[in-house]
Amino acid sequence: MLLLLTLLGVALLTWQHAPARNKIPRAQKWREVALQKMEALARRLRQQEPDLDPEPILELPLAELAQRLRTEELSLESILCSYLEQALKVHQEVNCLMDFLGECEEQL
Repeated sequence: MLLLLTLLGVALLTWQHAPARNKIPRAQKWREVALQKMEALARRLRQQEPDLDPEPILELPLAELAQRLRTEELSLESILCSYLEQALKVHQEVNCLMDFLGECEEQL
């Protein structure tokens, strides 16, 4: 009887966690596709501005970045390219990216 209850308990636990196991591969695939889209956009933007130095852009405080964008000293593309490349570099070091908002390209 104890063995039967133990087996039933194990079966119930296994059955309850099955949906979670199915979600993990889907989430991994979603993340992989998102990262590929992000890398592709970064490459396209870099091709538009091959001589772009992202460091000065990344060092700007937000208020100054916004001001330079308003006065058109900096383009949306150069800012987005700088931040995308930086995010991808950091992701390679610490595996931190989960998703990519592809709508950012549509806003350009």
